[in-house]
Amino acid sequence: MEAKMREGLRLNISPEQGDQYKLVWGCNSGELRAYCVSGERVRRASEEVRAILDEISEHCKSCEITGVKYDYSASLPNLAFAGEHLAEALFTPISGNETSAAEARTFISQIQQPIPLTVIISGTPLHLPWAFVYRADPLNLPPVL
Repeated sequence: MEAKMREGLRLNISPEQGDQYKLVWGCNSGELRAYCVSGERVRRASEEVRAILDEISEHCKSCEITGVKYDYSASLPNLAFAGEHLAEALFTPISGNETSAAEARTFISQIQQPIPLTVIISGTPLHLPWAFVYRADPLNLPPVL
């Protein structure tokens, strides 16, 4: 599946029983088996990312008003940890195929070049800050100069 996914990655998300989202990763050539994640955990992790982005935005606005050069580098570790929490929420199955979640996460963590990602959300108003799903270990962030 890994070689086939290089042409582009697709994620289908749909509601499942209770407060679960069903995730199916794949590409034009095939799909991994479905697994389900906690809707509450995904929403909490998304809100955590948004809260830090709001802090950065407020800091920048404040600096513009006061004329101080803004520096949001102190917020980057917190944003990385929040992005890791979002990744954990998306790749920790509560039902379905655990192997699929692990395979998808491993593949995504090894991507070296950008590839297209198509996210298809059906039957649910799920809003995720996709660009902030953190793929690396936040403890290994390079120092901010």
